Amino acid sequence: YAGMPRHGYTAQFVDLNGDGIAEVLLSLNYDSGQCGAANCSLEILDLTGPSVRALFGGLAPDAGMRALDSRTQGWRDVRLDIGQVLRWRNGEYHWPR
Repeated sequence: YAGMPRHGYTAQFVDLNGDGIAEVLLSLNYDSGQCGAANCSLEILDLTGPSVRALFGGLAPDAGMRALDSRTQGWRDVRLDIGQVLRWRNGEYHWPR
């Protein structure tokens, strides 16, 4: 992924939709110097096509996340370290309503 620094991030490769191909949970670490105003970038990426497709992008003060066993519309829910759960809706992940 061309836009990522060489260090200061966490990438988890997890199959979120059950197709046998991993998506990427990408979190910038605050101490990387890449975060602004105490918020760090979070992205969920699909690397299967000819180009990277963002399934989620957002900012949070504590940028960790992990896939849960629970599912919404066939896709695994993703819990952010700040306690919110992202759920799949209309072709992408969304913040809780």
